[in-house]
Amino acid sequence: MKWCAAGTPRMAGRGITLRHWLALANFLADRDPAGTKVLLRGIGPYLGSTPAYGYFWMRQSEGFQAVRRWVG
Repeated sequence: MKWCAAGTPRMAGRGITLRHWLALANFLADRDPAGTKVLLRGIGPYLGSTPAYGYFWMRQSEGFQAVRRWVG
């Protein structure tokens, strides 16, 4: 996340949503699984109320689990 010139986003609210979108973008582009693993470690094991995965999967939890499996 070297492009975050303003620092690391907070983990509350938008910070978690941002991490979900970044993890999803990395998964869809098939790039940087190691960086995505770090993002998911910051997010934790729960999806929460982030709608990002609902744009690509019928069930958001399926998308979140697909990203988690991708990073190993």
